[in-house]
Amino acid sequence: MESEGRIAVLILAHKNSTQVARLIHSLKHPKVDCYLHFDKKMPITHAEMQSLGGAVIAERISCFLDDWSLCQAALLLLQESRKIFQYKYYILLSGQDYPIKPIGNLVNFLEKNYPKPFIDMTPYSVNNWIAYKFWTTKFHHDFKVVIRDMQSVVKHRIPGTNRMADLCQKLSSKFRPTAFELLSSLGVNIYGGSAWWTLPDLAVEEIFKDMEAHPNITDAFKWSFTPEETFFQTMTMRTSVAHFVDVNPVDERAQNCLTYAHFVSPTKGASCHPHILEENDWIWLQQRPEYFARKFDMNCSPKVFDIIDKTLE
Repeated sequence: MESEGRIAVLILAHKNSTQVARLIHSLKHPKVDCYLHFDKKMPITHAEMQSLGGAVIAERISCFLDDWSLCQAALLLLQESRKIFQYKYYILLSGQDYPIKPIGNLVNFLEKNYPKPFIDMTPYSVNNWIAYKFWTTKFHHDFKVVIRDMQSVVKHRIPGTNRMADLCQKLSSKFRPTAFELLSSLGVNIYGGSAWWTLPDLAVEEIFKDMEAHPNITDAFKWSFTPEETFFQTMTMRTSVAHFVDVNPVDERAQNCLTYAHFVSPTKGASCHPHILEENDWIWLQQRPEYFARKFDMNCSPKVFDIIDKTLE
């Protein structure tokens, strides 16, 4: 079923259901539908999830930073939303994001720019941050169990060489080629950028077809660090709309997407995680070119939501 110009907003919710509900309300528009994935670790009942508005994805994944689980949750949202409509655009947001421009402006902007993907895009270079994400192999979660078993053998002097040989064999089986080596062997050019993106239907359809045709590519990303900042970038650049993407220089860490994350503050300095946006930040935040910003926290700075809503009325 197709609806011309409709947009699916995909929300990864990890905390604060009241704030998620406010985000959904701020996105109300005749051409916008919201789809929600609630982190499995988030304490929330089925009734509470259904009361927030939007379509709730039944399957829940326990998500972690720098882990394939975030890509898995985003792909699940894409799969489920595609069953409802053939949306023109898909927007990935966090439950701690919030619009900083009227939603109608965003709808008009995307209609005028279709089928351009809006995704932060920096090519891999041996000298930039993306290289770090692929040089080191990420071990399976039971790697620590193997280490613990081996330490137990040494500490308690468990007799018998077979026990140690078995553990050494188990340990060695956990070592794999790096994600970079795996992707290079498949001829894949690597890209990275912000985890939040807006992709057209053409890119999404081709990404799923590419994943089905080349499962080894997906498998490689499961062994990389921070795949949520590299998987969708790399896969988008393998689609027919790649030439529409604004690509950053290899030495630039730009947020070339529609969501602004506040990593640098004059008073708080630079941080690896976005600073919480507060009431006073709205003075300059409304001048940003992006349509969304993060991150907001209703428990830390509740008044900023009222300020934004009143300005965008």
